[in-house]
Amino acid sequence: MAELGFAWVNEREITVGLLCDLQRILAKASRRPPRDPGEIRAGQVIIGPEDVPFEEARFVPSPPGDQLRGGFDAWQLWLYNGPMVCPSS
Repeated sequence: MAELGFAWVNEREITVGLLCDLQRILAKASRRPPRDPGEIRAGQVIIGPEDVPFEEARFVPSPPGDQLRGGFDAWQLWLYNGPMVCPSS
């Protein structure tokens, strides 16, 4: 997977679309593939053993929705434009 990712960044811009394409390929090899491989997820997920309560998950990623999509969009802007500096008050 890493080799494919490194090859692609020589051919393609690093974008949310590139990450989604890589995630789609990675998800195919998963024991429990997501419902929406290759897309920014629409549902909450947890990382950890099966059948554990949410509170006992090893890791809980950001919730789905506008905040998650906005985070990806901000990351892509930062990647190509550098960090945004807030004006001092």
